[in-house]
Amino acid sequence: MSARPRGWYMQDVLLTNKSFYRNDILSHVVTDSYWTYTMDESSLSDDKGNVIQFKLYQGRKFHPGMVGKPSQRVENIISFKSRPDDVLLCTYPKSGTHWVFNIIKMLRSNSIEYRGSPDTLEYEDLADMDLKDSPRTYHSHMTYPLIPEAAQQQAV
Repeated sequence: MSARPRGWYMQDVLLTNKSFYRNDILSHVVTDSYWTYTMDESSLSDDKGNVIQFKLYQGRKFHPGMVGKPSQRVENIISFKSRPDDVLLCTYPKSGTHWVFNIIKMLRSNSIEYRGSPDTLEYEDLADMDLKDSPRTYHSHMTYPLIPEAAQQQAV
């Protein structure tokens, strides 16, 4: 991939579902052939007019409800201070996260009481999560390189 001057625009994005096409222009900055995306909001639409909106950072798509700019949020998640007794549940979206979260909470509390929805690193105030009592159980849909450093080092 050759380096392009600052301000060059790219309209094509590699997608697994080829029925979608870009309906906006994505600006980026190139540094040593590494793409750093600067646009936060983006969308894709299909030939029937269905639109998917998302936030884009380093070629990864994030839910538009993610708090703040993806670059800052990802950095905050990676530096999140985990504790040794924390349980971090990492799952794909729509794969039973809520169900597994409640099983974990029931096992840890020796109770069959329903515990509600999990705290999600992408959407919760991380300062508030840090104030919660131990043991904490929280979850993320982030993939390996973007999870908290403590979890990467198997300290969670």
